[in-house]
Amino acid sequence: MTRDEMYSVKEAILAAEEALTSQMWTAQKRLNGSFKSTHDQLQVAIEVGALATAVEHLRKSRSLLKASPQRASDD
Repeated sequence: MTRDEMYSVKEAILAAEEALTSQMWTAQKRLNGSFKSTHDQLQVAIEVGALATAVEHLRKSRSLLKASPQRASDD
């Protein structure tokens, strides 16, 4: 993978992380709202958890890319 390709991947990961974080906060605000049923509240809680997990995976991926710049070639 070239340095340019690696940079593009890092940028894509960062953009996805920002989008998911925004969705997570929106869902969390909904979680703090009122619900018609416990089932609805549970669905939103699951959504928040799934988004948080996705954001964490993206952060780890980005950290791994940062930690291994020597893998990039200048081909």
